[in-house]
Amino acid sequence: MIGFDVFLNGERLYTAGVGDAGVMSACVTWVLRTAAGVRSPSDLRLDVGGMSRDEHHHWPAPRKLIVGDEIAVRIVDTTQPDAPSSTQRDDAALVEREERRYYKRLKAKYDAKVPAQSPSRRPKRTQGRRRTRS
Repeated sequence: MIGFDVFLNGERLYTAGVGDAGVMSACVTWVLRTAAGVRSPSDLRLDVGGMSRDEHHHWPAPRKLIVGDEIAVRIVDTTQPDAPSSTQRDDAALVEREERRYYKRLKAKYDAKVPAQSPSRRPKRTQGRRRTRS
C-alpha cells in the first residue's frame, strides 16, 4: 500500500497508511488570527490524516512547528504503517441528517433564485443534433 514516511528535522515520526483503498494527506498550515481576545493568534502545524471506508485516521505532530523546522514526506510502499493516534468512524445517521440539512439549505437558496420558465420561453430542443465547439 502507499504510505507516507513523515520526518521532522531529519527525525522519522511515523509511517502513515490507510490500506489499499482510501485517501491520505499531509499538510503544513500557518494561520494568523487578528480578532481581539484570541488566545493563540498564530498557529503553525503539521497535519497528517486519511480516510478508509468510513473511518478517519489522524497521525499527530509531536509539537507545534516553529520557524526553521524542516518537514519531509517520503512516499513509500509499505505493508505495516504505524497506527494512527486516533481513528473516528462516521456516524451514518448523523451524516444523513447533515446531508439533508445541507440539501434543504441549498434547495431553498437556489430555488428562490431561479424564476420559473413558462413552456413558451423554454429553449427548443433539437432531437438528434449536438452542438459542436469551433
